[in-house]
Amino acid sequence: MAIAFWSVENVELSEILLALADRYREEIISELTARYKESVGVEQGTIRIGQLYRLLQGIKKCEMNMKWEYEVYRMLNVFDEKTFMYSMQLHRADIELHRADNIIFRPLFLVIILIEQARNPPPPPFVRLRVIP
Repeated sequence: MAIAFWSVENVELSEILLALADRYREEIISELTARYKESVGVEQGTIRIGQLYRLLQGIKKCEMNMKWEYEVYRMLNVFDEKTFMYSMQLHRADIELHRADNIIFRPLFLVIILIEQARNPPPPPFVRLRVIP
């Protein structure tokens, strides 16, 4: 958990805070390495630390995908900027597409959605059906 809290790659921070985050991450990893070395051995400890980093990357990827999906839903008029869940996202003007799989597939998917929306535009807001419980 501590590694996740001090991972600040996608956030713009001052140099002092970046140095502090680097220092804390190094301390956490050195303490984990020492603990795993004593308890399960160097090889198993290295495997566990690697698994922690894979888990952290998976969480970051889910977060990035969720931001992108909320932006697509907003563009399709599923909900607007005033929706609570959308406002909870750290919205950036540019959709983060820096991962290799996103660079190829995400823009293509977005173009397909935009073409489909142009073919079948959503009805005006006053015509939309609402489900009344």
